[in-house]
Amino acid sequence: MAKQRKKIDTSILEKSSEVSIEGLFGDQANVPMEASPKGGVNIPLSKITLNRFHARQILPLDIKKRFFLGEIDYKQAVLDYIELSKNDPLLQKRLNCLRELGNSLLIEGQINPVSGNWQKNGEEVVTFQLETGARRFWGLAILHAEKTIEEEPKLKVSEISENLLYREISENYRREDLSAVEIGISIASVILLEAGISPNAEVDNVLDYYREALNHANRTPEIWDKLEILFSISHEKIKNYLQILELSDDLVFKAALNRFSEKRIRNVLLLPKFQQESALFSEINEKETAPDKEPENITRQVPDEPNSDSPAHIDILANHIHDWFELVNKEFADGNFKDLAKDLSSRLEDPADLDNLARRLVNLSRDIRVEQTRRRQY
Repeated sequence: MAKQRKKIDTSILEKSSEVSIEGLFGDQANVPMEASPKGGVNIPLSKITLNRFHARQILPLDIKKRFFLGEIDYKQAVLDYIELSKNDPLLQKRLNCLRELGNSLLIEGQINPVSGNWQKNGEEVVTFQLETGARRFWGLAILHAEKTIEEEPKLKVSEISENLLYREISENYRREDLSAVEIGISIASVILLEAGISPNAEVDNVLDYYREALNHANRTPEIWDKLEILFSISHEKIKNYLQILELSDDLVFKAALNRFSEKRIRNVLLLPKFQQESALFSEINEKETAPDKEPENITRQVPDEPNSDSPAHIDILANHIHDWFELVNKEFADGNFKDLAKDLSSRLEDPADLDNLARRLVNLSRDIRVEQTRRRQY
């Protein structure tokens, strides 16, 4: 049975810039928090716990295991990560992306709060368990561990009562922010949630929990319709993403680190187990020795049947952009997108993605104006 979480009334935070939460959980330890002018409260990283079952694959497996066992704190996890990355260009790249995100938060500030729930940890400490915003946590953690920030950084957090798993998937997947591995884990999470199978905090291997979905997927056929709607992909593609979890733990992490597409991973899965590691490393070497080739990121697949006369992928994208336009037209009537641009900047790991996004928006704007001119002529 899922652990019941006790709600905490944080309205008292509005009365002081730094308060004690004594009275919320009794006479437990005080946690310094600051009211945020844009909602939520700011709390130090040491008072934040992370969700071990988060879909994102951020920490290398050994470091992740020791961190969640409580053998090391977040600063030591970062230092171990830095040491491990010295001979691994891919780990260095991931660290640099997180570091740049941390610098962006440091310079521009945090626009939106991260989401999670307040929890009682033992009998002494009140913590906030993070459900969204893990990259922002580690981005700031890197700066603190490297002493770029002497004082312990704080994250703006906000408790949310809705199902955080679906919120996380919606936020990350709809902006194409998850790797193929992380999409597979997200699909497994939904299957297990619908099957009533909650994560066991004592489980030794987190990936083994997700692999249970491989056995439960076909036992609940009604889940497929929900998955197709949530992920906007076909039944067959959902199965392909789910089967990524058949890789060994080490290969799952390496595939996530490289952001290999579902198709590339599927080619590796077709091979016998003893050949999969060498085949995946061959893919890695191919990627590293082709600097002029853009990394193959996950692109969203679409159902086989289009919903209009347009090709399926055009139809779905047009619907999303139309919905986006209606929202933007309502929320940004003054045409000021500065805060939105800052938030987008904090969400993209690779700065090159910002340039890519800007170019695509410019190209779309150009073609929309062409269509506008064409329609006026008729």
